[in-house]
Amino acid sequence: MDENIFSGPTFSQKVREIIDMLWPESDRGCVLVASSMIEEGLLELISSFLLPPTNSKDELFHGPAAPLSSLESRIAMAYRLGLITKSVAKSLGVFRKLRNEFAHRIETVNFDSPSALNRLNEIYRLFPELSDYLDDIGKRTDNHPLPIRLKFIMFFSSNIAAIKAVKTQVVPITPLEETKI
Repeated sequence: MDENIFSGPTFSQKVREIIDMLWPESDRGCVLVASSMIEEGLLELISSFLLPPTNSKDELFHGPAAPLSSLESRIAMAYRLGLITKSVAKSLGVFRKLRNEFAHRIETVNFDSPSALNRLNEIYRLFPELSDYLDDIGKRTDNHPLPIRLKFIMFFSSNIAAIKAVKTQVVPITPLEETKI
């Protein structure tokens, strides 16, 4: 895979677009919108590798019995197909738990809650270089690590943009009938 897909103006522009979408949201909205973007990104990533569906409706991803309709199943499939790394799969699994907490609790939830902080720190430990880099940005501007919300937005904007960038490098599988045996 071309390492340059994670840098340059195209990648930076995609990160900025995602930040702009997440920024105005509440903490709950931020997590839920990020989740939707991750789910859609994984759908596009997996679809770019698989053969096209035989009919107009892709029953792998859509419908009541669709095996790849959930975030959990998309994470597992993307990993098993070799489209994401083990650490990305682990971090997305922890993110899924965070998303469920934000989506299913009636009371107000935010990034300052102990359980949210624990899950975010678990994710950041899987990517110490990016986590430290983001903290350093905050320290350079006001001698403090980035606020929790801003770090979440920047971290996941980068990850969502990376999923979309990887899609551009995927080589689709070849149908069996077109393979010379």
